[in-house]
Amino acid sequence: MTATYCTVAQAKLWFENKDASLTDDAITDMIEASEGMINAKMKKDFTSIFSTTKAAHQIITHICLNLTALQMMAFNPETIANPGWADFQSAIFYQLSSDGLEQLSDDRVIKYLTDAS
Repeated sequence: MTATYCTVAQAKLWFENKDASLTDDAITDMIEASEGMINAKMKKDFTSIFSTTKAAHQIITHICLNLTALQMMAFNPETIANPGWADFQSAIFYQLSSDGLEQLSDDRVIKYLTDAS
């Protein structure tokens, strides 16, 4: 599997407070795990029809980035300079991920995303 819904560069920008030892390969693995969760929630592999040029598909990109950011935070939380800020960020990433995955369980949203292809 290749990272499709978001890129390593996007993930690094989304969560700037990452551990310096977190490699691009490790972030790619995290993105792919996020994509797997998204596909499981949608009950279909969307990677073959996903397009970064479709505005509707940015929903998927944002969910993937939020899920990946949570994994990046969990990689080595001791290296985060401001734990209070990290708690705030993780709460936001978690809520956005949870809300996004919930949206992907709605058949109307899946139809909207599929029709946008």
